[in-house]
Amino acid sequence: MWHDGAAYVVCGGDEQPLEHPGAVATVQVRGASGARVVQWEAAVTVVDPGSALWDSVTPVLAAERLNAPSAHGLPERWATASTVLRLLPGPPDP
Repeated sequence: MWHDGAAYVVCGGDEQPLEHPGAVATVQVRGASGARVVQWEAAVTVVDPGSALWDSVTPVLAAERLNAPSAHGLPERWATASTVLRLLPGPPDP
């Protein structure tokens, strides 16, 4: 999901598996045909459960979550079983 200038990804637990990419990742966005629309470098950070960022992002992320039986309780489940990653365009801060 794109929110406030960054992309957010939920992984692990009942969500898609994804090995933490490290401090920097290359993000490729594909269109409906599968063709690459845009590619960019991102600084990657973990969104900590209980943080102000967590509290502002996870309800929006849960509401946008495709194919979830219900958005109810997703942030709580993610806090215990998953990882939310923030992908901010540009290099990481030194």
